[in-house]
Amino acid sequence: MKTGIFSGSFNPVHIGHLALANYLCEYEGLDEVWFLVTPHNPLKEEDELMDDTFRLELVQLAIAGYPKFKASDIEFNLSRPSYTIHTLDKLKETYPDREFHLISRNVFLPKTIFLYIPVPVIRFLPIPFRRM
Repeated sequence: MKTGIFSGSFNPVHIGHLALANYLCEYEGLDEVWFLVTPHNPLKEEDELMDDTFRLELVQLAIAGYPKFKASDIEFNLSRPSYTIHTLDKLKETYPDREFHLISRNVFLPKTIFLYIPVPVIRFLPIPFRRM
């Protein structure tokens, strides 16, 4: 199963997030998109973010009625700030049979991976990466 990983602060989630996820499912071959609510993006100030659980609830409300979308709090139990490599490790450990596709609608994802620690990311290649 091709699962899109749409990780972000979703502060708040909005129609652009939903439109992008819908497009990727309908036209780019993804079977589903998981919205991973990030508790603390290292490139953002934590005090600028709404409460983690509240942002997760907003995502759950926004995706209700979209059977191909799932809200996830997997990053809530990881160390903070959230780094993509830790999330990838946890996803591959928890769901070894899934084919994950990283989705980014901005420039933060490459900076997050390569500024933090580039070498371990290589073990995940090729992970399809889509910048929209």
